Amino acid sequence: MTGTSAPDGIVLTSSLTRPGVVNTESLQDVALENISVRALVVAHRDDTCAFTPPEDARTLFHTLKSGNRHSDLRFFNGGFAPLDESCEALAAHGFFGIEPKVVKAIGKFVRRRSD
Repeated sequence: MTGTSAPDGIVLTSSLTRPGVVNTESLQDVALENISVRALVVAHRDDTCAFTPPEDARTLFHTLKSGNRHSDLRFFNGGFAPLDESCEALAAHGFFGIEPKVVKAIGKFVRRRSD
């Protein structure tokens, strides 16, 4: 999307950075360096989902930041003990138990205007 239909920014949470067996698509298939809008990358340090490892968030952020200096990276920790498989909502992958804290950070990013 470009021009007036382009978004003001994007928020990526627990980003699918590695392809899986069933879902073989990931952000590796996207020309991230061409994204020029503000981006917020959000990851949970304890996310054990094999397709969204938190260590990939930093690389994702740096790739997106090359297109826009207003991008941001946020790592979170804590929350409740998982009640779901590692790639599901009721685990660190879904920021289980710290959802309000994560939503507040996302809201703050959305409200912030780029220069």
